Amino acid sequence: MTWIYSRNSRYSTTPVVGEGVDRCLARRIVPRPDAIPTATTHRVIDGERLDSIASSTLGDPELWWRIADANPGLVPSDLTAQPGRVIRIGAAYSAVPIGGAAVLDSLGSDGGETSA
Repeated sequence: MTWIYSRNSRYSTTPVVGEGVDRCLARRIVPRPDAIPTATTHRVIDGERLDSIASSTLGDPELWWRIADANPGLVPSDLTAQPGRVIRIGAAYSAVPIGGAAVLDSLGSDGGETSA
């Protein structure tokens, strides 16, 4: 089986691991929001959704995940819940599969984040 994701998917560069029925995507490590470069910012208007903001700022509604990754929080819809909130629009970046050099550089010996 081949895993195919569109080029704008957050999973497009994530490697496939395992074989047969155990085949799956490798764990994808997303950088902390403050480590993701900011392309621009956007002030939320009442009724907006991340896909509509991605369409107007990044030219593609399927890039909503770049906005979600660039802002703190676990629930993407919370980013647009309050009109007037200024959110970051993330620039293109590469998440690193677990075990990648950038991940190892950002983790302490116990697997937690290092302090700055």
